[in-house]
Amino acid sequence: MTLPISQETVHSPDWQALKKGLLGYVHKRVPERDCDDVVADILEAIIRHRAKLQHSDNPSAWIYAIAKNKITDHFRKTARRHNNLKDAMNDPTFNVADQQINKDDIMSISGLAICLSPLIAGMDRQDRLILKAIDLEEMRQTDYAAHHGIILPTVKSRIQRARQRLRNRLLACCPDGSAQPNQNCAQGCGPENQCGGDGNVI
Repeated sequence: MTLPISQETVHSPDWQALKKGLLGYVHKRVPERDCDDVVADILEAIIRHRAKLQHSDNPSAWIYAIAKNKITDHFRKTARRHNNLKDAMNDPTFNVADQQINKDDIMSISGLAICLSPLIAGMDRQDRLILKAIDLEEMRQTDYAAHHGIILPTVKSRIQRARQRLRNRLLACCPDGSAQPNQNCAQGCGPENQCGGDGNVI
């Protein structure tokens, strides 16, 4: 089942940036022919679990977990046609962009920079720097503090605020997939919001 998404969301710069980043992330990990389907699965999962994002302390890790799970699901499905997951991952004919799939890279959070960089690029410089270094490149907070000549408590405070702002951007561009019939959608029903009147965005 594919969740409906409003045209306002589809054309949201942040939503498009997230989708673009996911395409780049997935393209390096699954066969090109399957990229769109896997990205669609990831986006649908983000919508379905939007409520959990509201309580996430680290939205980058939250997105990564969903992407990793959906990519793993893809290979599990593929494994049924290759006898088992190990054979599927090691099949020399299973190529991405003329390179054999690296099963370790699939589980590597470092590649998440491809996924979230387009979205983070729209944030303030200070937020961009700290999110990229700590959440995407996995730099230790102590190293970040030493490199920038600031004390550790300041780093902890800045990364916390940056993560909150990233989470807010994700929530703002992500449609609410939990709406039930006969309930008002989060944006309010009306033609301008592409709402069908039953609480579901169309």
